[in-house]
Amino acid sequence: MPTIGYRTDCAYGPSTPGIGGTCAAKTVSSVDEFTDCMQCWKEAEFARFAATLYASHAQEICGANLDDTSAVCARLGCASPVPDQRDLGSGSGGEYDCQRFVAKAGFNYLRKREQTLEKCMLKGGTLGSCLEDPVIQLKLAKAEIQKETLISKQCNNYDPTAAAPFCCRTGGNDCVIVADRATCSMGRGDVQEGKTCDPETLKCTNPASKPLTWWDSCPINDPCPGPTMNDDSDLSDCVDSVADDVVGKLLCLQFPNREACPTPTPTSTPEPSATPTP
Repeated sequence: MPTIGYRTDCAYGPSTPGIGGTCAAKTVSSVDEFTDCMQCWKEAEFARFAATLYASHAQEICGANLDDTSAVCARLGCASPVPDQRDLGSGSGGEYDCQRFVAKAGFNYLRKREQTLEKCMLKGGTLGSCLEDPVIQLKLAKAEIQKETLISKQCNNYDPTAAAPFCCRTGGNDCVIVADRATCSMGRGDVQEGKTCDPETLKCTNPASKPLTWWDSCPINDPCPGPTMNDDSDLSDCVDSVADDVVGKLLCLQFPNREACPTPTPTSTPEPSATPTP
């Protein structure tokens, strides 16, 4: 593998206490081990992206920690404050549909971006030349428009927030102000999502805007804090930023000497066609 541009080990990232250490410790003495090495790093990036999109289930995906100690996910970066970890309902409508279509739009965009650039680079292009290709630019722009359209359609007027409001209803439209949903349930109240308890009237009322349990700031790795999330447009831009970063890391794994990595791997022989994404 080193004669065609790949490392003699699996240390393609920092040997962190979490998944990074697990991947870096793998050996690559055979094709099967090399494949396992690539898959380990790629799965960590995909898990990171899934946790970003399904913000209210980030800890379910990655574990309690969203940093370098996660045994599943690559570091999410600017992940504080962590959004409320809870189900957003089921069926159709409201936050549930919004988050579900954010995830669908995000993964579709990531897949199309990666496959488009991968196909170009498999033909011998560098990352730079592929990104400058007018045909490639049109394909990437189409993927971007499709992502924005789907998120806008399903999340119009939703404002991302780590702590979405709720009303602890005690009967009729009466309510009490409590610290969290668990306290409401233990007090035999009825948690009503998308409402707030008016402190003056102690009645459940509609908030000024529709909240989506998501990130207060985009969970990018650098610099922190990431861009503030104010509306669905900011959310769409955030999906772009994280997806582009994930694709960049995946392409670096596959094409270490095609301008996809910050530091190329020395090699004296032609590069491989690269391994297809598992």
